[in-house]
Amino acid sequence: MGVGKTIQAIAMCYLYKRDWPVLVIVPSSLRFNWRDEIYKWLDGHLAERAVQVISKNTDNIDMKCSFTIVSYSLAQRLSQLIDKMKFQIVIADEAHYLKSRESKRSRSLIPILTKIKRVFLLTGTPMLGKPNEMYNLIKILRADVFCKFVDFGVRYCAPKESAYGIDWGGSSNTRELHLLLEKSVMIRRLKSEVLLELPAKRRQKVTIPIDSRNVTKI
Repeated sequence: MGVGKTIQAIAMCYLYKRDWPVLVIVPSSLRFNWRDEIYKWLDGHLAERAVQVISKNTDNIDMKCSFTIVSYSLAQRLSQLIDKMKFQIVIADEAHYLKSRESKRSRSLIPILTKIKRVFLLTGTPMLGKPNEMYNLIKILRADVFCKFVDFGVRYCAPKESAYGIDWGGSSNTRELHLLLEKSVMIRRLKSEVLLELPAKRRQKVTIPIDSRNVTKI
C-alpha cells in the first residue's frame, strides 16, 4: 500500500485514451474508492457520469462510459458479457485474486484477460507463498514466456510425486524466476523510493497496567 499503484494505472490508461473504455476489476470493497480516485486524478478530463460502478449482475454495461468498475465476483458471473464487450484496456487490482489455477474465478476471467490489448495487474503481494501462484499472472501478461504450466512448474516449482499426484507446491531456481519477472512483466515499487518524506518505521513496546480483577487465566 502507498506506493502509487492506483495513480500509475490511471495515468497509463489516460496515455492510451484512444483505447477507452476501460474495465476495472477490483475487490468489492474497493469499487467506490476506485471511482473516487479516477475522478480525482482525471478531474477536468471526464464527463460527469463517465465512471460506472456495476453493483449487481442485472446492471447493464454502458460502453459509452469511460470507465466501468466491477468486483471480481460479478466479473466472474458476467464473464460472457464482458468477453462480448471487447474491452481494450483492463485494470485488475489486487491481482493475486487470480492466483489459483483451479478456481472458478480464474477459469472464467483469465481466458478473457489474455485476449485484452492492454492489461495492468496491480498487487502488493504477487506471490503469497509459492512460485506456482505466479503462473496465472505471467500467463495474462506474457503468454509467450510460458505457454504451459507444466513447463513453468518443472523449472520453478520443484515438482515431486505425492499420494495425490504431482505436488507443485515447491520452489526451485528462484533467483532466475525473480530476474525473469523483473525483465518481462513486473515493475516493483518500494516505499523507500516513492515516499521519501516518511520517517523510518518505529517499533515501540507499551506496557498497559491491568487490574487483576480483569485478568482471565487461560
